[in-house]
Amino acid sequence: MDFDGVLHPLGAPRDWLFDKAGMLAAALRDLEGVEIVVSSGWAGYHSLDEVRAMFQPWPALHERVVGRTEPWARPPAHGVVMPDRERQCRDWLRANGRSAWHWLAIDNQRQHFAARERLLLVDGRQGLQARNLYRLVEMIHALRREEARS
Repeated sequence: MDFDGVLHPLGAPRDWLFDKAGMLAAALRDLEGVEIVVSSGWAGYHSLDEVRAMFQPWPALHERVVGRTEPWARPPAHGVVMPDRERQCRDWLRANGRSAWHWLAIDNQRQHFAARERLLLVDGRQGLQARNLYRLVEMIHALRREEARS
């Protein structure tokens, strides 16, 4: 999950930061087993403990934050070329023993992901909206159905 343009509108004043976090917490409330990995420029400037601390006002999210991607990791010398943010997500999944098939991204920039079926695209001028959260829950249920069939 990205921060800027997702948890608050792009360019939001300081007192609006994480303005949409409560909505996200409510949407995920009944969905057990959903973990959050921060894939944001913020992750490059803050440790995992610092990132998790940002979510203390929302315990339901704080508990779910399990990692952060490495935004400035170098691309592999060999292998499939993909957009940086998607590669960072996939690198985190591989490094942490998570399924390469059961993940979703929440971001406001389409060009960060080649796997568009895994992307919940948010209008960065607004941040998360109710329609995005309904779609997120649908996407999570679809992944779970897919996993149950495998």
